[in-house]
Amino acid sequence: MERHQGSWKVEGEEEYNIGELVIDNDYIEFFVRGKSIPWACTFIGSNGEHPIKVYAKGPGETKHRSLNMSIGYRVVKVAMTNAGFQEGFEINNISAFSFEIPELVDWLKINSVSIGFTEANELFAIEEKIESIIIKNENPHIEISFGPASPFMPPEINDRVEYVVKNYPRVHVSYEEMVTDERVYADIQILMRFFGMLIGYVSYAKDIRLNIEGKDLKTWIWFNEDFSHNLRHLNGIDRFRTEYSQVKDELANYFENWYTFSNDDYFFLPRQMFFNSNRKREIFAEDLFVQYVKILEGYHLRISGDEKKAEQLGIEILEQLKDENVKKVLSEPFKKAGSSYKPKTVAQWIQGGFLSRITLETRLKKLDEEHGSIVAGNTEYVYKESNADKYFSAIVKTRNYYSHYKPDRDGVLTFGQMCNSIDVLKCLIIMILFSHMGMDIDTAKQIMIHDDKLWMYTSCMKKDQDIEG
Repeated sequence: MERHQGSWKVEGEEEYNIGELVIDNDYIEFFVRGKSIPWACTFIGSNGEHPIKVYAKGPGETKHRSLNMSIGYRVVKVAMTNAGFQEGFEINNISAFSFEIPELVDWLKINSVSIGFTEANELFAIEEKIESIIIKNENPHIEISFGPASPFMPPEINDRVEYVVKNYPRVHVSYEEMVTDERVYADIQILMRFFGMLIGYVSYAKDIRLNIEGKDLKTWIWFNEDFSHNLRHLNGIDRFRTEYSQVKDELANYFENWYTFSNDDYFFLPRQMFFNSNRKREIFAEDLFVQYVKILEGYHLRISGDEKKAEQLGIEILEQLKDENVKKVLSEPFKKAGSSYKPKTVAQWIQGGFLSRITLETRLKKLDEEHGSIVAGNTEYVYKESNADKYFSAIVKTRNYYSHYKPDRDGVLTFGQMCNSIDVLKCLIIMILFSHMGMDIDTAKQIMIHDDKLWMYTSCMKKDQDIEG
């Protein structure tokens, strides 16, 4: 955790006040004395060596306040540079950026440094030249290349008697056109989620450096955003979900497909809800179970096209219901029922009935059949029954019980069964996401049956003849 105490001023003003900036990887807090500013604002200060700009959106809660009589702000991002800051809340004219994902070092398993001896038996360090790993060719160009972890020698190092050689993998992204920091944020999120899926977990986006057109010096940026994935499920003996050597031949193809999928707004909500549910924050098991079922339901509604069909049906039905002759026929029955005839409301009822013609249970079964039959395959292990239909029915009843606060618990999973079912449903969602990378189902099965955390739920897929044990 870094703490930067000093003098800070609102951008564009002259008066300085005592303030403190706290940066703990992807968690940022800022508090400063002076007047409270209720709207988006920016502050200029320093860490003693480099100018820093804090981008905040009004007052907010803080956990690590050490400065009394100060006001905490909701920080969006922080920038540091000696090249001067652009005015306002946006950073423009970005041509490229790079950052580190700490887990890449061990996932790649590439030795980038070594040691040797001269003929005089003097020890020296060698920085290996590693060929870049291209994962996207254009629009934008993305590659993993090796270089020093930081352009600055750590202050605790005395370069008269010691020197440190570090050759870390960094993700480099280059754009064909100038972009803003909003695009940088979006692409970091896409990359972190991609590697989170392949590695099994990722922690944070480290050391983000921006190349800004017309600036010789780089700008460092920190986003106050949890880019992590799946950290809640770690223990001391974790194994990665895949290895680079296992997927390297298809890595660029997988990412190209993932990039397209990640920019498809049609799947935004189910995709976003899955990754939001697997960040560092705590979540109740009941809420997570309901969330996973909703994700699968929403996903099937999209791939089946039922929502678009229902929307079109609603539009066409509404036109018919507005007809004066139809109004005359239907108004009287509605009046007898103690209601008034409203064409728009009736059209929505018909539209909803069209969507509900396929039950949630059926949607879950169809998805499961298409992606490895993981839910059906866990019926006996989780539900202690041989009939998979009963397990699917129990999943739906449990979802309805917790989602709609049903008074009747009949047919609802026990708490232990529900917790196991959370991981079963998670396996199904991961298989679906792998399919959007363009991964064939046999490859996805092979990966999932060896997953360090989920193997007990995916081992049912070993029954397939083409899957190795």
